[in-house]
Amino acid sequence: MAALGQESVAVAYPTCGYGTESTKQWDEVIAIREVIASKLDRKEEQQDVVLVLHSYGGWPGSRAVKGLDKATRLQNGHFNGIIEVVFIAAFLLPENAVTAHLLPSSSLNNILQNGCRIPNMSSVPLLLNDLEPDAQMHWLSKFEWHRNDFTSETVPDAPWHLTVPKTYVITTDDKCASPDFQLQMLKGVIDSTWSIKSIKSGHEPFLSQPGNLAKVLLQPTF
Repeated sequence: MAALGQESVAVAYPTCGYGTESTKQWDEVIAIREVIASKLDRKEEQQDVVLVLHSYGGWPGSRAVKGLDKATRLQNGHFNGIIEVVFIAAFLLPENAVTAHLLPSSSLNNILQNGCRIPNMSSVPLLLNDLEPDAQMHWLSKFEWHRNDFTSETVPDAPWHLTVPKTYVITTDDKCASPDFQLQMLKGVIDSTWSIKSIKSGHEPFLSQPGNLAKVLLQPTF
């Protein structure tokens, strides 16, 4: 993104790494909101924010939008806000639905419910299928353990009713969340505020083809 003149910031989840057993999904929501607010409230420049969420991040990220979308902030006397929410192969929940109800496939259950480090060797062909073997092992070594016991969580205050534009990027070679599964989730929330894009990649396109993903993200959608 930087090569294309765009600033991007990654949010560090407080639920990642060993010793995080006492954390909750709400801690992730707070972390996301704090990063967004730090950009929106900069006095030297009034920039808008595009919130990009991937995979599991669709759940805490959806909860983080409330009150930060541009329309709501304009009503409260501000001049900027979230102008788009992008979901890359991201999990979508209808408001107040339970996470566990969205996990029908054995591949997803293996990653999210077996108590193992994420990802683990059994999940490499699911998450990193479009990378060469050496690259698979390299990126596997970079992932941190992540609490994965949030299957009883719901998504209150989901942004589906907001007018903020939303974009879903379907990863068409995804072995973890198949395109059909992604479309199934999308059907539960889609309305006229949504656009759909696609990229021919596995579940982690920012690892296998970051340049192409950046171009997809920068394509106009509204």
